[in-house]
Amino acid sequence: MDEIRAIIIPKLLERCPTFSGKDEDYVEWVLTFSSVAGLLGFEEGLNTAALTDDGMLTIASIDDRNRLQAKTVWFLLVNVCRGKAHIVLNTVEKHNGFMAWKRLGTEYQPKVGGRFNAMLMSLLNPDWSRGDKPFDEHLV
Repeated sequence: MDEIRAIIIPKLLERCPTFSGKDEDYVEWVLTFSSVAGLLGFEEGLNTAALTDDGMLTIASIDDRNRLQAKTVWFLLVNVCRGKAHIVLNTVEKHNGFMAWKRLGTEYQPKVGGRFNAMLMSLLNPDWSRGDKPFDEHLV
């Protein structure tokens, strides 16, 4: 546990936002969380995890240095995720933050044709009629 405390900088934790678990909040949260994780030195591990097959992301298959990072990411995610996101974390091997990261990405940004089709359709047919949001927010 002392090794994890040596990695975590309390001021950075204050910058780590809570994720409600709502689909519409994911894009903003993941960018900020990725930034904090990058400052802690976890960017490479998170990027690798996102591209790695689930079977290769077990705690037993991770080397010691990356196992400590995975455990730290696990604690961070458990503390900042709520709602559906917290349920996703409960389906992952304990202390495996890299697997948790991958599963969150799969849950909130699945690589399915329907999702990409919907994104394209919203770009081609923007709904400008709702005046409740500024212009730039309509683009997200």
